[in-house]
Parts: sequence; structure tokens; C-alpha cells
Amino acid sequence: WPGVSPYGLIVLRPSLLVIIYAASGLALILGQKREIRSRVNRWRPGIVLGLVGAAVLSRAWKGGTGADDISALPLMVASLVISSPLRAALRVFSSSLASARRAEALVLLCVFGGSDLFWWNPPRTVAGFAESRDLVAALRRPLDWISLNVPADQVILASPSYSAPIAALAGHRVLFPSKVDPRAGAAPGEPFRRNRLRESTLRGEPIERLAEAFSVTHLFLGPGEASPPLGVETRSPDEPRMRLVLVYQDAEDFRVFRLAKK
Repeated sequence: WPGVSPYGLIVLRPSLLVIIYAASGLALILGQKREIRSRVNRWRPGIVLGLVGAAVLSRAWKGGTGADDISALPLMVASLVISSPLRAALRVFSSSLASARRAEALVLLCVFGGSDLFWWNPPRTVAGFAESRDLVAALRRPLDWISLNVPADQVILASPSYSAPIAALAGHRVLFPSKVDPRAGAAPGEPFRRNRLRESTLRGEPIERLAEAFSVTHLFLGPGEASPPLGVETRSPDEPRMRLVLVYQDAEDFRVFRLAKK
């Protein structure tokens, strides 16, 4: 079954192996009884149709996407159910036992080469994989948090890479426009004290009077952006400083700090 693999579910839930081993052992024990074996052989077409139908319905119920973990198990069981008749047919129509074994090996190679580990597709089988690779989807979470937890009249200090998304998607003002790079120095018309506030904030010591003047209350950092050192003592007593409090952090390493008075 190309593109369908149960390995994503097994990786996420290793305890599933215990269930698989227990079910396989029970099937082997029941298969020793001739009465049960004869009934399975008699009902084999119905069992296969039922399992394939269950896989199709599970995919339709999920809208055709993200249902690999649900549909893989009945398809795998259906493959096991029809394996013995297929093997018998190969031996009947082959000219010799050696050619039958070669045909069986070719079938196994096609099955395992077109499915299972070779077709394990993490974006479809591992929950959250596609979202973690999609920067826009990952960025929505901190922006939604800002929209719900930060008043609209407050200003966010962020790098130019995130200024536009914060303004457009979170609905908040930012200290620097997206086209201004504070690392290059003050842009024409930009106050020097705005750059000074950014530099002091990234050192972990926001200047209180500048933060109040620009209504800056939060610092936003993305993945890879260095975190400011927390708990740094004020080095100039004549210039009141603020401390940074971590109020949001997620698995993608988006962080939001609140500027609080000491």
C-alpha cells in the first residue's frame, strides 16, 4: 500500500508494539485450531473487503488527509489475510518451486519498497510535523497570545523581521518599522533614544523612562535570537532600569518578555 505506513503511529506511541505483539500471538494460537482456520479461509474475501472498506471510510471521515495512522492498520491486516492465497496462486502458476520463491521475493520487495519505512511520510503521519516546518503557522501562536494578553495601546519591541507580522496579525504597534534595521544605527529621522532603549533591553536592563516614553511593555524574540540576560544588576543608579519577565515561550522558541519595574 504505497504511501500508507503505520510507523508514524508506532514512533509516537511505542506502547502500540505491545498491543501488536499480543494480537499477533493470539492470532497464532487461534490459528492452530482447525475449525477456526477453516472459517477464516471461508470468510477470507469478506474479511478483506471489510478491512479495506474500514480503511476507505476512515480516510473519508478524515477528509482524505491525515488519516494514515487510522487506515494503515486495517490495510496491513488485509495484506496478511490475502498473503497465503496469493502465495498458493504463485506456486500453482509457476513452473517450479524456485521460480515461485523468486516471484514471492519480488512481491515482498515491491510491498516493502513501496510502503512501510520507504514511504513513511512525516508531514502526513507525524502529528505537528508540518506545523513545525511552517514558519507562518508557528508564528500564529505567539501572535494570537499577544492579541489576547497584551492591550492594544501598548508597544512591542521586536526585530525588523517580526515587526510587520506583529503589527498586521497581532494588531499592535512596534518600536521599529519592518524596513528599519536598528543594528545599522539610527535611521534618518529616528530618535537616538529609541535605539538606546533597544540596546539596553537586549542587555536585560530596559531604561524605565524611555520605555514609558514609547509605551513599550514587551520584548518579542524569535527562534535563534539571543535571549537577554535576566537578573542583571543596574550599573548606573542615576538611570532607573526595568527587569524582563518571561511570560510566553513555545516549542519553536518564540519568546515574549514583559518589561516590569524593579
